[in-house]
Amino acid sequence: MLPFVYQDIIPLLLNTKALSLLVLLGIIVTIASYIDFEALRIGKLSIVEPIYAFEIAVTASFAALVFGEVLSLYQGILIVLIFIGIFFISTSSFSSLKTITWEKGIGLAIIATIGMGITNFLYGAGARITDPLLLNWFASTFIACICGIALIIRSEVQTMISDLKTHHRLLFGVCVSDIVAWVAFSYATLSIPIAVATSISESYIVIAVLLGLKINKERLKKHQVFGLILVITAAIVLASITKEL
Repeated sequence: MLPFVYQDIIPLLLNTKALSLLVLLGIIVTIASYIDFEALRIGKLSIVEPIYAFEIAVTASFAALVFGEVLSLYQGILIVLIFIGIFFISTSSFSSLKTITWEKGIGLAIIATIGMGITNFLYGAGARITDPLLLNWFASTFIACICGIALIIRSEVQTMISDLKTHHRLLFGVCVSDIVAWVAFSYATLSIPIAVATSISESYIVIAVLLGLKINKERLKKHQVFGLILVITAAIVLASITKEL
């Protein structure tokens, strides 16, 4: 992205308000992402994944408090339906939710959910204050610098180089997909409410499920199929009734 934003870097450094917002975004997205992966590593997927559905509510709350975004009744209902659908898809068994105990993974998942919800909001706010491409370049560079410093401190640079050589196709695909997704999300928040953009984008779980069905030959339970249909339907309707700002 640097070739597209290099002329805007100096003005950004001189804009205290915009720079402060982007630094805050970089800090939060770095911490939230780390906690996110850590929660998935030590927690039970059947319990951690459903918690992440609340990310939509966190983002919507910040958008309403800071920008005063007001959704119509129909938009609100559709966002709730998307949330319910994602919750259903992410829940492999409701019986596991009945026996939730306060373990380390759950606490981290809750913190990660709040952090990623704030991250969604800050991406939208940053896109409106600066520029979507500049915003994403800064965030990516910030995260890369922090991770690079961490790898040096932990003496894991050689391990990273080895992983890059072994899994370069996978890692390249992940990086490109992630950047494209965040850039598209940032541009979307310029035209539609941040809460709506987040709700529609969180429907990515549908694509993940479909890929799992196709590639890994996974099977869904009835409530997951219901959630899949609910998310697809609600997201399409929400996108069709939402007018540009």
